[in-house]
Amino acid sequence: MIRPGIRRLLAFATRTRRGREREVNEEIRVHFELRTEQLMRGGLSREDALRLAEQRFGPLEESRDQLLNAAAAREKRMTVNDHIESIQQDVAFALRQLRRSPAFAVTVIVTLGLGIGANATMFGVVDRLLLQPPVGVVDPARVVTPSVQAGHRMQHVQDRLSYPIYRDLRNTTDVFSEVGAWDTNALTVGDGQNAVSIAGIIATASYFRALGVRPLLGRFFTDEETDIAPAPRVIVLGYWYWQRQLAGAATAVGSTIVISGQPFTVIGIAPRDFNGLGLGDVAAWAPFTTSTSAADFAEWSHTRQRFMLNIVARLRPGVSLQAATTQGTAGLHAGSRLDSYTDADIRDRNEQLMLTSALPRDARGGRAEARVATLVAAVSLLVLIIACANVANLQVARAMSRRREVAIRLALGISRRRLLRQLALDGLILSVAGGAAALVIVAWGGGFVRRLLLNGASAQVSPVNWRVMVFTAVIAVLTGVVTGLLPAVQSTRADLSRALRTGGRGAHGSFSRTRFALIGVQAALTIVLLVGTVLFVRSLWRIEAVPLGMETGRILEARVNSSGRDYSNEQRVRDYERLERAAVAIPEVDGAAMSMTKPFGSSSGVEVVIPGRDSVQTTRTGGPYYNAVSPDFFRTMGTRVVGGRAFTIGDRAGAAPVAIVNQTTATLWWPNENAIGKCIKIGGDSMPCSEIVGVVENTRRQAIIEDPTVMVFTPLGQGPSWATPYTLFIRTRQAAPDVATSVAAQLRAAAPGVPYTSVRPFDDSINPQMRSWRLGATMFGLFAGVALLLAAVGLYGVMAYDVTQRTTEIGVRMALGARAVDIGRLVVWRGVRIAAVGGVIGVVLAIAAGSRVSSLLFQTSAYEPVAFLLAASVLCGVTLFATLVPALRATRVDPNTSLRAD
Repeated sequence: MIRPGIRRLLAFATRTRRGREREVNEEIRVHFELRTEQLMRGGLSREDALRLAEQRFGPLEESRDQLLNAAAAREKRMTVNDHIESIQQDVAFALRQLRRSPAFAVTVIVTLGLGIGANATMFGVVDRLLLQPPVGVVDPARVVTPSVQAGHRMQHVQDRLSYPIYRDLRNTTDVFSEVGAWDTNALTVGDGQNAVSIAGIIATASYFRALGVRPLLGRFFTDEETDIAPAPRVIVLGYWYWQRQLAGAATAVGSTIVISGQPFTVIGIAPRDFNGLGLGDVAAWAPFTTSTSAADFAEWSHTRQRFMLNIVARLRPGVSLQAATTQGTAGLHAGSRLDSYTDADIRDRNEQLMLTSALPRDARGGRAEARVATLVAAVSLLVLIIACANVANLQVARAMSRRREVAIRLALGISRRRLLRQLALDGLILSVAGGAAALVIVAWGGGFVRRLLLNGASAQVSPVNWRVMVFTAVIAVLTGVVTGLLPAVQSTRADLSRALRTGGRGAHGSFSRTRFALIGVQAALTIVLLVGTVLFVRSLWRIEAVPLGMETGRILEARVNSSGRDYSNEQRVRDYERLERAAVAIPEVDGAAMSMTKPFGSSSGVEVVIPGRDSVQTTRTGGPYYNAVSPDFFRTMGTRVVGGRAFTIGDRAGAAPVAIVNQTTATLWWPNENAIGKCIKIGGDSMPCSEIVGVVENTRRQAIIEDPTVMVFTPLGQGPSWATPYTLFIRTRQAAPDVATSVAAQLRAAAPGVPYTSVRPFDDSINPQMRSWRLGATMFGLFAGVALLLAAVGLYGVMAYDVTQRTTEIGVRMALGARAVDIGRLVVWRGVRIAAVGGVIGVVLAIAAGSRVSSLLFQTSAYEPVAFLLAASVLCGVTLFATLVPALRATRVDPNTSLRAD
C-alpha cells in the first residue's frame, strides 16, 4: 500500500499549471452552482440568483489568480516537506549503516581528518601570513614601507634606513601625509633579579598616525614626546599585556610601570590584536628616543649612513606608488644636499627610493618563508587528494560488499536516483565527521605548525577561527561529494542478474580497475612529496655547510637593555667593559669581545679615502661598511686572521691609527699588492691615515647568502664618538645553548649595577635565515610521511581484498600445481606493478613541478637523480611491505576448501 505522502508527492509532481487551472475553474463553477441553488430556494429566479452570486463573489479573474497562487504555494509546501522527510529517512538509514561498520567509519573519519586538517592548518597559516590585513591599520592599501636602492652597475637595497632619510621623507609632504619611524626593542620591566624582558617597539608619534590606528584607551605619543632626547617617560601598553598584567583595568591609564628601574606613566592602551605591521605580540610602545642621550641623538640623527630605522609612510589620497617613488627620490637628493653632499656625490651614490605596500601579500609575498608556506599549502592539497583516493578506495570496497543488497533494492523498485542519493549521503556524513576531526587536529597541532611557519606570530590568535571553520566546512562537503559519488554511481550501474547470482563473491572488473587506479594516484603523488622532501633536506644540509667566517655554535651575544634610561655613550662603554671582565671570569667562557655592529643584525656605512685615488671600489652589497671592535674580537668569533695581525691592547685611543680589512677588500683595492702597511682614511679625506695591520677572512654582514662585502675594522677605542658597543660576544667552551642561562645569571650577578643584560645564542640571529629550508624539509617530510602511510594502508587494503575475492582462482592454480612461492610472487608482482605505474607518473609530475621549486632550493637542482632514486626506493620498500601480508595469506589458501566453497 502506497503511503499518502508518497501518493501526494507523485500526484503533485505530475501536475502542470493547466491542470491547476482546470481544478480552479471547476471549483469556481461548483461554488456558483451551490450558491445559485441556495438563492433560488430563497425565492429568486435563476437569472436574479446568478447575478447576485456574481456580485457577492467579486471580480472573477482576480479571484481565479488568487486561487491559482494559493494552489501553487500549497503544492510547493507539500513537495518541500516530502523532500525533507525523504532526506531525513536517508540520513537515518546512512547512520544505521555506518553504525554497523564502526571500523570502516573510524578509518574514513581519521583519514579525512588528516587530509582536511592538513589543508585547514595550512590555510590558516597562509591566511594569517598573506591574506589578512594588519589588524587596526586603517586603509592599509595606502600604507607603504620605504627602502633605498643605491649604486649603478652593482646595486644594493637597504631596508633599514637612517634618521636623515626619515627626515627627508617626512619633508616630502606632497606625496606622504605621514611618515613614521620605529624599531623593535626589548623593554625591561622591573629591576635587578626580578626584571623581565618584554617585546617592545620604540616609535615616533607619527608612526601611529601613519598606520591610522587609534588607542583603545587614553592616547598615543605626541611629536613633542618623541622628537627630543631623552624622551619623557611615557608608555603605551599592548592590549594583551594590559589584560594579563593589569587585569584589563581602565585605571591602568595614568598608572606607573617600572622599566629599567625608572617609573613610566601609562598614557594609553593599544587596540586588541594591534601589533603594528608584524605578526608577533607587542607588549608596549615607548617613545623613539627613550634611552638616547641628547648628545647621542645629536650625533646619529645627522649620520646619513647609520642604518638603524624601520620607516612606514602613508600615501596621500590619489597619489600613485610610482609618483610617490619619484617624488620621494627627489626628496632624498634634496636632503643629501642639505647634508653637504655635492651633485657629484649624489650621482655617484645614485640613491633611488623603493616603496612596498604594507598589504601582507606585497610586504611578505616575496620572502622565502612566505613562498615556502604557499608551496607547502599546495602540497597539503596533494595530501588531501591522497586521503580522498584512500577513502574512495574504502568506499568502493564497501560498495563491492553491498552489491547484492543494492541489486535487491533495485529489483524491488527503488529508483536509481534515490539509491544514488542514499549512497552519496554516506560519503557526505563521513566527510562532515572528518571535517570535525580536522578542526580537532588543527586546534591540537595547528599551534606547532604556526610556530614553525609563523615564527614569532602572536600567541593570542587561535589557529581555529571562523575563516578556518568556513574553509574546513567547504572542503569537507567537496570531499564528501568526491569520495562518495564515484562508488555510488558504480553501485547503481551494477548488473542486477549477475549481482543477485554471485552475491558478494567474485571480482568485478570496473570496481577492481577503479581501486587499482586510485592506488596508482596515491603512489604518484607520494613520489612527488618524497622527491620534494629529499630536495629540501639536501638544500638544508648545503646551507648549513656555508662558511660564515665565524664559529657561531659556541658564541653567545649579550646586550645591555638600557630602555628608560638617559644612557650616555661613556656610561654604555663602561658597562660593556664591566660585562666583558665579568664574562672572561666565568668558567664556561673561553673569551669575550665587544662590537659596534652585529653581524646579521646591524651595519654601518663609512666613507673611505685611499690617498691618490678618486674613489674606492665596492661590491653589489654596497659599502664600504665599518665596524669598531675590541682586541679579542676575531679570536672570540672564530674568524681567521689570514695576513698580518689582529688588534692588541696597545691599539687604543691616542695610539697610531690602525685598521684591518677582509679578504674581499684587500683583493679589490690592492689586487696585485700586499694590503698590509697600506694607508686608508676612514671617515673622509680630512681624517688621518690608518695603517692596515691585518687581513681577516670574509664574514657575512647581513645574510647567509650574499655577495662579498667590503669591510673595514678599527679598534673600538679609535672609533668615532658614536662607535659605542652594541653587543658583547662571548665564546663558550661548549655549545652555546647549553650554557646560555648559566652565563646570563652569572653576568647579572657579577655586574648588578648594569641595566638588564639579555643573553642568547648567536645562532638565534642566523637561524631565521635558514627557516625556509628547514620549513620545506620539515613540512615536506611530515606530509610525505602521512602520504606514505596512507598509500601503504590503501595498497594493503586493496591487495588483501583482491586476495579474498580471488580465493577460488588461487585454489584452482594451486590444484593445477602452482607452488606457494609462485602464488606469493603473483600477488607481490601485482601490487608492485600498480605502484610502479603510479611511480612513473609521479616522476613525470615531479619533473614538471621542478621549475616551480627551483628558486626555493639552495645549490640543489630540482632534477637531481639522487632525489628521484631515493623516492623510488622508499616507495618500492613500502610497496613490498604492504603486499607481503596479503601474499603470505594467499600462499596459505587450501585448494580443497576454496573449491568446495565455490
